[in-house]
Amino acid sequence: MNVEIEVQVVVPASDPAPSELLFRHTGRVVRIQQCEDLLGFAVAGEFEQDNAIQKRITASTLGQQ
Repeated sequence: MNVEIEVQVVVPASDPAPSELLFRHTGRVVRIQQCEDLLGFAVAGEFEQDNAIQKRITASTLGQQ
């Protein structure tokens, strides 16, 4: 709990998106939860370069229309 971590999620490229999307998130662990054999956690924080990520998602969405 309360440990700072960095989470990176890579979304593979797909048609029509020409390249993969990388989401990088830095935050603190706010919850740890076990469900049967699985252990999960929740992180509170903000995405780095949030505006740049939103612009890429919007551009990809508009390109599909």
